[in-house]
Amino acid sequence: MRAEQGKTVAGGDLAAPAIREAVRTSYPKAYECAHRVKMLLELHLNVDLSADEHTYLTIHVARLAKDSWDEASA
Repeated sequence: MRAEQGKTVAGGDLAAPAIREAVRTSYPKAYECAHRVKMLLELHLNVDLSADEHTYLTIHVARLAKDSWDEASA
């Protein structure tokens, strides 16, 4: 993980605001969960995570939640 290695994101937040907003509105529960994960990571790693990293976390939380829901209905 970039933060754990002490690396910074070159150029700041690169994801287009429209993409970030689309992810946020498409997956509101995953976005909120990712926000909590982001806060925990920032607290434990003592780093600031970017909005792009929050969006990345949201996508993966949404995927994991969908996988979990798919397994529960099988």
